[in-house]
Amino acid sequence: LFETKKQDNEMAFTGMNEDAPLSPEETQKLPEAMLANMYSVSDDGNNNPDIPLDPGKLGIDEFLVDRLSHKPLNKYKFRRSIACGGMKMVLEVRDMDTMRDVAMAVLPDADKRPPADILRFVQEARLTASLEHPNIVPVHDIGIDKNGAPYFTMKLLRGKTLAAFLKSLADEGVSEEDYPMHRLLRIFLKICSGVAFAHSKGVLHLDLKPENIQLGDFGEVLIIDWGLAKMMDNESNLDSFPAGTMKNSANNAIVTMDGMMKGTPGYMSPEQAAGKNLTKDARTDIYALGAILYAMLTLQNPLGSKSVPDMIQDTLDGNIIPPRYRVPEREIPVALDAVVQKAMSLSPYDRYQSVTELRDEVNAFIGGYATVAEKASSLKKAMLLVKRHVILTVSAVILFLVLAVAGAVMLQDHQRQKAAWFPLCSVQWNAPTDVRKLPKGITYRKKDLSLSDGTAWRSSSRGLLLPRGEWLWLDLPLKSDWHLDFRYSVEQPGDSFEVRLQADPENKGADQLPSGLITRFGLDGGTRDIFYRQEPGKQPVQISGHVSGVAPGVIQEASFQRNDGRLTVRVGLAGREESLIDFLPPATEKQRRIGIRALSGNIRLHSLTLTNRGDAERSTPLVAADALQEVHLYEAAFDKYLKIAESYETASFSDRALLNSYRIAAIFAPDLKDREERLTELKKRMAARTRFQFTDRVREIDAARLWKEGQILASLRLVEIILQSDPTNDILQRLTAIQYHKFKRNEMEAYLSLLKRMRHLKTLSIAGFDWENLDPIRDLDLEYLDCTGNPITDYSALKNMPLRVLVTDSGVYTGEEAIASFLNK
Repeated sequence: LFETKKQDNEMAFTGMNEDAPLSPEETQKLPEAMLANMYSVSDDGNNNPDIPLDPGKLGIDEFLVDRLSHKPLNKYKFRRSIACGGMKMVLEVRDMDTMRDVAMAVLPDADKRPPADILRFVQEARLTASLEHPNIVPVHDIGIDKNGAPYFTMKLLRGKTLAAFLKSLADEGVSEEDYPMHRLLRIFLKICSGVAFAHSKGVLHLDLKPENIQLGDFGEVLIIDWGLAKMMDNESNLDSFPAGTMKNSANNAIVTMDGMMKGTPGYMSPEQAAGKNLTKDARTDIYALGAILYAMLTLQNPLGSKSVPDMIQDTLDGNIIPPRYRVPEREIPVALDAVVQKAMSLSPYDRYQSVTELRDEVNAFIGGYATVAEKASSLKKAMLLVKRHVILTVSAVILFLVLAVAGAVMLQDHQRQKAAWFPLCSVQWNAPTDVRKLPKGITYRKKDLSLSDGTAWRSSSRGLLLPRGEWLWLDLPLKSDWHLDFRYSVEQPGDSFEVRLQADPENKGADQLPSGLITRFGLDGGTRDIFYRQEPGKQPVQISGHVSGVAPGVIQEASFQRNDGRLTVRVGLAGREESLIDFLPPATEKQRRIGIRALSGNIRLHSLTLTNRGDAERSTPLVAADALQEVHLYEAAFDKYLKIAESYETASFSDRALLNSYRIAAIFAPDLKDREERLTELKKRMAARTRFQFTDRVREIDAARLWKEGQILASLRLVEIILQSDPTNDILQRLTAIQYHKFKRNEMEAYLSLLKRMRHLKTLSIAGFDWENLDPIRDLDLEYLDCTGNPITDYSALKNMPLRVLVTDSGVYTGEEAIASFLNK
């Protein structure tokens, strides 16, 4: 059986099960006497059903009648209805003794109810009343009227549920600046405190979800609706009742048997979804707490909008998308992502074993410490230590850097005598060799990225043959600037391979592919020199590129270079160059790796050389600030760049210092203190210079900043200015690769207007644009088009395009004949 609940998120709730409130308009149309009659409450304050309740008929002994107090006459005065449902109704009444408004829960049609409903109602009241805690709704009174119908009163709650609050944040698009994550985490800690107290009393809630968390107008956080609660040591929940409550076991329907599913999809644990009620324990509630934290971080249900059977199956399979990948635009911290995944583990043994453990993890994150779940490296722990003692650390770093810069100036002449680029690895494959004896820094890995002994790799005078799907990794300590050259050959036009730059071999998704920037060669019958960016578990996002010919059997050269944030690639016989400026922050240590693998056919490597640029070649005053930026100490790097710009007003590298400080404030460190004021001041300094060298770069940075902040129209207006001065600029493709936005109508019109002006455009991805036809791009001369994720029924707009590659939901079509055949269908 599956129980669903319908609740009004905006109404004050008081612990009911299946409550459906009347609207205020409906309530106003009914006279008070009629309402009182509807809810079995007379307008004189007594709950007197027309038909008296017969305890004997219900199979209940005198316990309920004798032990529960009778409601005094005229003690409660009916005011209005709050909610009603299949299990109970909740009314707002005035306690005439204390002259305060309280919520009263009553059991409608009590004379027609089975014994289990009566017991469940009283049990919920007693369990809730036994949990006296600031974060659990308090019960004031329990009793029966003179005819035996039970009731209980509770605190009348004001405010809204957590579910309604999260929905309002999502609908209003509230950012981290407007409502910091730490405020939500403090609410979560109060929820944990209430659940931990209940567990200490041996009570499980078993229906924790945002709808059952009430947020008061004055900071109150209360857990409500204990209708599914049970005692940990007694599945039947009857340990709180004296023996003899039930007359026979046949009527003992309150016992939750195995195979009976109770809970809420998305928040119920796998053992609840499987109906394994005998295995439920504290870790069942911990799973639900993890799901609530998931919803607070993502502002979405953990399982999304799916049918109930699909949600149940996903719960049983543990098919939960991690929060960071569900809403990448919200930049959810890795630590909290790991906490959620641990709390929502499929096996109870892999979850936190107590609510206290979970609460301590969140407290650790708020305090700036590493969580156990994230398994933080020593480097990250050191970075967190720096953040906790930022003033002391920055002072020490600045002192150290001052001394380092002084030493660097003294050694400047000696350093400049060294080569600008020094080799890290150089190898040639031109003879039969034992490929298991690898040069330092090169490793072979199989498809699943485990280390290989290299037995499948063959080297001859024709070069090193790359086994299909296996990786050749350059595991070398790359700095921010590097240069890779290699010579290769393909035997057939369809033979293909790819190179992953700035990749982390261990950071892979369900497809077992590591993240990083991607460029591919020889694919689809030609060389496709296109940059992609891929994150684990996501489809690659195209950034820029073109399609060109390939010469089978001829040794060709490929060159990759990263220099001052610009990534450049030169490929093929024509030596065509493709480049982009990366808007992403500097790569971490784990992401500074390069991988090569064959996708199909016979690919051979003939030689490979990797070099790194030494600090000696850099403008000496910038070395210290660059080093701070590389390790993500953005505040210190920003201040250092500014000091350099002030100290060398007429030097050329002072312009670069201003540019780097602007990039940090605009892109890399959006939470920088007084960010807007700093950006304005930097622009004033740039404008005051006679010839500032990087005006176009500043516009690109501004466009990226506005795009990330969701100001699409403002960003596109800047793109238009950039294209006026440089029609071949790839700024538009790079913006869509930062993060995808669902365009509004006016934003899409502006985007299309820019596309029509980009006559040089040869490759385009409109994946996920939700277009029904391709008329907006009819006039473009595209050679490559990715239109996956669109409900397109008419492809006629493509018939006059010189397409060489077409990617659709039904497949990839390459060559004129294959594309023409598809379009004719």
